[in-house]
Amino acid sequence: MYILCVSIAVLYVDWKAGVEVEPEIYWLYMFQIGFYTHFLFASIFINVKRKDFLMIVVHHLLTISLLSWSYGVRYYYIGVLVLFLQDIGDLLLEAGKTLVYFKVMNGKKYNSMDNLANSVFAM
Repeated sequence: MYILCVSIAVLYVDWKAGVEVEPEIYWLYMFQIGFYTHFLFASIFINVKRKDFLMIVVHHLLTISLLSWSYGVRYYYIGVLVLFLQDIGDLLLEAGKTLVYFKVMNGKKYNSMDNLANSVFAM
């Protein structure tokens, strides 16, 4: 079990520049950077351009930059916590966006989808 899950104080103990990164954290960072890079290119070149296009592109650029920076200066414990919280938020955001897209189906508006989407966004 990771001590990070037990005590948050470990984030600030024995930190020094150039500390070695654990293999699990290295691969987590590499997968996450790859994931956000893929979605950045998919958002620009493949996906339908919606009104939130610019926000999505900026979000992916900032995420890639922050991941690279936190890994480079070895603040990876804090980076892992941010990734965990951001992944939960991304899951809820995508669920809410999907519900918004489904509120009008076959020309009929479904208010229940709109209400459900608003409650997901409120979380």
